[in-house]
Amino acid sequence: MKIIGRNFRYLLKVILIVNMFVFVVHYNAALFFSNVESGNVRIPEVLERLIRVQPKETDFFGKGVYGARVQLLRNQCRRLRMRKPEHGRILVDPMHRLMYCQVEKVGSSNWLRAFLILAGEFAPDEVIMWGDFYKLYNHYKKLSQYKYQERTQLLRNYTKFLFVRHPFTRVLSAFRNKILDNPDIDFALSMVTKIQKVTGSNATLPQFNDFVQYLISTDEDPREWNLHFRPIYDLCSPCEIKYNFVGHLETMEQDAKAILTKIGATFPFPNFSESNTNSSNHDNIKKYYKTVTKEQIEGLYKVYENDFRLFGYTTEKFVYIT
Repeated sequence: MKIIGRNFRYLLKVILIVNMFVFVVHYNAALFFSNVESGNVRIPEVLERLIRVQPKETDFFGKGVYGARVQLLRNQCRRLRMRKPEHGRILVDPMHRLMYCQVEKVGSSNWLRAFLILAGEFAPDEVIMWGDFYKLYNHYKKLSQYKYQERTQLLRNYTKFLFVRHPFTRVLSAFRNKILDNPDIDFALSMVTKIQKVTGSNATLPQFNDFVQYLISTDEDPREWNLHFRPIYDLCSPCEIKYNFVGHLETMEQDAKAILTKIGATFPFPNFSESNTNSSNHDNIKKYYKTVTKEQIEGLYKVYENDFRLFGYTTEKFVYIT
């Protein structure tokens, strides 16, 4: 009987300790998220690290990395003022109940190709050129083309997704594409004139650090900038529209596969690869960002601060380059 009594008392102690532990965990969790909602603390580093790791095959909406990305976005949005949502960049696919916000320099051309394949305009192995994109509008409309009541229903019932990218590599890609190699000479020349006016440089071909200084110093409203370097916060209304999925260019193939699998598509995502000419390539990042000062890095961060915070990116590797 004495042995039974001792065991019983031991069991009671264990139960008491476990209950106290559970209480402390729940209390601290409630306190933490209360502070997050009030803006008193930042999202913990463990969550910011999680959204940058390679997603697992089992991750999807609300799970693992993908769940962490959406959670980070929604928590960070609580510190920002609500604005009138922008619907002009969102492509609506009624057949698959999808909405996609098109972000230039984040694999958007390949997503448009994927939507042409989903519409049956092309087979997965066919080459789809820029000149074919007009066929999209035989099948899809932008959300802004629907009546207000229809938009409300679509936003409530459809799966909404966007793809994002590190703001600094997106800026670099925009510079190389729209200024250095732009076939639209008139636009390139207009940008050269704007850069010269802001920086005082007379160079007919601006350097990358000149472009960075323009973005930092210009009086122009970022919401009016060219789509290729306009902040994603100003393109897709990520705080006003409740996105279900946030893909990253850095894990494009796997993230795109997750979306296509969700809707039952079996074809591979069209022709995406990280080539040596890609602006996310480390050598290209180092080549261009070594010309940028630490003060410019800080200024550029402020320009794209909402994109950094909402999508979990940091400036760490860029600070070490400059």
